[in-house]
Amino acid sequence: MSLGLIGIIVSLVLFLLLVYIGFSSYYVSAICAVIVAVTNTMDPLSAFTETYVSGIYGIMTSLFSIVFLGCILGRIFTDTGAATSIADMLVKSFLKNQSGNRKIGIALFIMLIIGGLFTMGGIDGYVLTFTLFPVALFMSEACDIPRRFIPGLLVLNCAFMAAPGAPQITNVIAVSAMNSMGYEVSATSGMVSGIVGAVIIAVGGFLTLYIMITKARAAGEHFEYGPVQKIPDATERKLPNFFVALLPLIAVFVCYTVLHLNIAIALTAGILINLALMQQYIPRVSPHGTQCSGIAAIKTTLNAGADQFPGALMMISAPAALAAVIQSTSAFQGLTEILASWNINIYLFVFLAVALIVLFTSSPPAALMVSIPLALSVAQARGIDINPHAVLRIAAFTSITFESLPWNGTVLICQSMSKTNHLQSYPAYFWQTVVWTTAAALAAVLLYVMIPGLI
Repeated sequence: MSLGLIGIIVSLVLFLLLVYIGFSSYYVSAICAVIVAVTNTMDPLSAFTETYVSGIYGIMTSLFSIVFLGCILGRIFTDTGAATSIADMLVKSFLKNQSGNRKIGIALFIMLIIGGLFTMGGIDGYVLTFTLFPVALFMSEACDIPRRFIPGLLVLNCAFMAAPGAPQITNVIAVSAMNSMGYEVSATSGMVSGIVGAVIIAVGGFLTLYIMITKARAAGEHFEYGPVQKIPDATERKLPNFFVALLPLIAVFVCYTVLHLNIAIALTAGILINLALMQQYIPRVSPHGTQCSGIAAIKTTLNAGADQFPGALMMISAPAALAAVIQSTSAFQGLTEILASWNINIYLFVFLAVALIVLFTSSPPAALMVSIPLALSVAQARGIDINPHAVLRIAAFTSITFESLPWNGTVLICQSMSKTNHLQSYPAYFWQTVVWTTAAALAAVLLYVMIPGLI
């Protein structure tokens, strides 16, 4: 094994360990990029100032619209009470007069529906964690679900993160990577396998979480707030109408998925509709707790959403920048040549290529941007007539498999909000976001191996 390849492996392992124990990925990725450069006889200064920075620039350029506008849309949904309105209507409609395990099952189904609506409505997955947390906490208290399962409740929506038509990063990057290689695809490509995969994740995640929760309840566990601050009673707050609250989500979905408009246009439409129809429900309270005008309240909401954006974008961009440095090394080129020499089915190759990179970088965008061109180049070199829709959907599903290993930032955020640790809450999280997503990706591979022309 060459020194360059050893350096890549060491840097990736170091990145995973340091982020896992709490060091910021912002500077850890830069340190690891320098290690990669030194062990691969590259100029470390150039690797940082040119390749690393270019990697950040590239991913930010690709994701700026969806992350920036998604953060603002998510915050508006929270502050207008639209998210609460949707949750409140579903709870009143389905949980009334329910009890025991049946009540738990219905609560999980409601969380699945709400997460699916928000995900398909364009709210970024990172932002959705904050949007859904009050709903998950309320649901846990109402149904006596032990607090350690709240992170699991928050990721029931992962069934929709790579679903056909979802206005999410996975689809946006996968489509962009495919288009850059000359293939005409859209976010709805791979519809059949995408629906099958989404069902596998949804049903598998639902049943796993249900079994875990009911077993915990049978063992005597109950809900308690512990160190988590109790959510203020919102019964006296006036909320927007349920159907009005749905309109911005529907608008984003129709614009992006049905009309195939740019994601920036779709999210902007959702923001404007939300403000036009529901801005009057934003509490007229300033950040200092004093009464303020409607304009000032809207400004506070917009500012809060915009303030979430840099952290969300950098959490995605830092691992991708490290991946850019790794990708530029001769050791990595040698590794890709080894991968390209594997005489395996091209769709299984797509799965393995994306899975390996997302495993080490915890970055779906990086995995998609590197692996899709690699797989397509291999197919072209072999003279294989591929189904581009298959490549896109397999890659999209695979990109959400190993990103949520224990050191992932979103895992840590979920645990921080719910005041839990890995031992308490990660098993349920792992089953939903790793086991079932991997099963969905492999199911897509199997479908296209058996039926290569499947849409």
